Amino acid sequence: ERPRRPPTAFALFLADGTSGRSAEASQSSQQSAQRWMSLSVEAKSHYEQDAADLKRAYDEQMAKYKASCRAASWKAMIMRHLGAFHIFYAELKRRAPSITEIAAWELWGSLREADRGTYADFAERRRASHKAKPDLGRPSQPMDPEMPRRPRNAWLIFRAAAKLGTKAASARWRSMTDAEQGVYRSRAVAEKEAYEKQMAERRSSGKAAS
Repeated sequence: ERPRRPPTAFALFLADGTSGRSAEASQSSQQSAQRWMSLSVEAKSHYEQDAADLKRAYDEQMAKYKASCRAASWKAMIMRHLGAFHIFYAELKRRAPSITEIAAWELWGSLREADRGTYADFAERRRASHKAKPDLGRPSQPMDPEMPRRPRNAWLIFRAAAKLGTKAASARWRSMTDAEQGVYRSRAVAEKEAYEKQMAERRSSGKAAS
């Protein structure tokens, strides 16, 4: 549950029975403010100290609340994009073995929907293939060396060309204009079209598609 915002020193003054507020409920806000302003520094310090303590406790509770929300949000996003993201992460790992999963997730979030769609489509095809071919306990077959290489998205093409570290490449990519990114998006489209053509030829020759 979200913590409630703590009262201010003035609000504590109004709520305090010794302020006379309960006996003068009909007094206006202006009168209350005037009475507050007329208090001595020593008299105000009591309310200000209580307000500071409540604010400190609120800040601690709010930090825990936000952390729990971020954790819940992170988990929800992971579950929504699990298959596609893991394919993306595995591909990054092959090119940059030192990259962490958190760094990969940040890069995943910076991709456009169309770029993520390439991985989502592949993940969906893989899930469909697994459903159509239940595991019968047979050992997996070795990877076909003639299998066409899956196309890269625009960001991966840019990173390979830029020859920068993951963090530097990500920052550079985000700072680029749509026209600059468009060069790599065009190359990504070309790779995808070539891949689909090769896969179609592979299927027509009777070879397995995966």
